[in-house]
Amino acid sequence: MTSYAVVELNEIRPRGSAHKPVKAVAYRTRREFGQGLQAAITALHTLGHDEPKALILSTHGYRLTGTSFKALDSPVNLWEFGDAFGVLPPNLVVYLSACWGAYPGAIAPIQSGTTPPYVVGPLLDIYPYDANEMENGLLDLLASGPPSRRGLYRLIRRYNEDTEMRREDYGSRRWLFGMQDQEGNFFPRPAIGNQLATRTEEPDEFVVRELVYTETAHGPVACEVEDSQGRRWQADIAALTPQDPDGPTRLIGQRFKAIYQVSMRDDLPDHVYQHTLSGLPMIRLVEIQPA
Repeated sequence: MTSYAVVELNEIRPRGSAHKPVKAVAYRTRREFGQGLQAAITALHTLGHDEPKALILSTHGYRLTGTSFKALDSPVNLWEFGDAFGVLPPNLVVYLSACWGAYPGAIAPIQSGTTPPYVVGPLLDIYPYDANEMENGLLDLLASGPPSRRGLYRLIRRYNEDTEMRREDYGSRRWLFGMQDQEGNFFPRPAIGNQLATRTEEPDEFVVRELVYTETAHGPVACEVEDSQGRRWQADIAALTPQDPDGPTRLIGQRFKAIYQVSMRDDLPDHVYQHTLSGLPMIRLVEIQPA
């Protein structure tokens, strides 16, 4: 049995009895979304450390935004609720049951805290039936034990390789679902760059300026990089450590080229950036090579 919490637009759908909801919250307004999200995460913290857990955000997504969900009064941007994701319980999978949920702009705020969870979601304008089927499959998978990258990837691959469903419902589009693991690795890797909500930028040259630490981690968890135009970004350090196996501190001052995706839109108000570890907008490095 999987323990899960769900925050859902308007009303809570009936779910099977095989899994136990520890909290189910329906929201209508943006404010109610924030309250429901905090209540759901608080409920998940009451569960055992080793118990598999799922947080389901079930709503509608706005096309080509990457982060915005629907509410009756105004769009919900996950970065506005970044504090709620600051400390998440272990063995957690967040399922974004919303169109275009698994884009960098939606995943980044969820993984911006000290204990990044696995994040799973659709890569296109998913039909509710298929989103619900994935949700049931995810809960069934977690019922067998704590989440693992291999298990989640196999589940996603099962749907992505359903050629009949892709042909009949999605015009043979290749990727239906995606996931990002706790280290910031995205699967399926070939889908990177095909994500409509967050476009892939042309290669730029970057230099590592600073490392970003937290009070609980033993080493740096992110870094500040500067691009060729002098703009500073927060980037995931895990993508860069293979470039220097001798240690992350040697990365400071190193230059590299990378294709990247902006994980936080530039038109957000300045106060939103306080939810990142560095206070900077975030980018996701896609393909990296030495400069």
